[in-house]
Amino acid sequence: MVERKYGKVRRIWAFDRGITGEDNPAAIRKRDEPYLVGTPRSQMKRLEAGLLRDDWTAVRSDEVKSQ
Repeated sequence: MVERKYGKVRRIWAFDRGITGEDNPAAIRKRDEPYLVGTPRSQMKRLEAGLLRDDWTAVRSDEVKSQ
């Protein structure tokens, strides 16, 4: 629908937590499109330990904002 309305261009798709089912990201991956997905907090708790094991590099300290 977006492509019909605005044309085909290279986009970065962004999904909120309400659309994190596998169908939408799977369709985007199939097309090799870049995307961002908001992750529900309950799921983040399950993933947190694995994420903290990885090495992360701060790009700019003023880019992160807490609620």
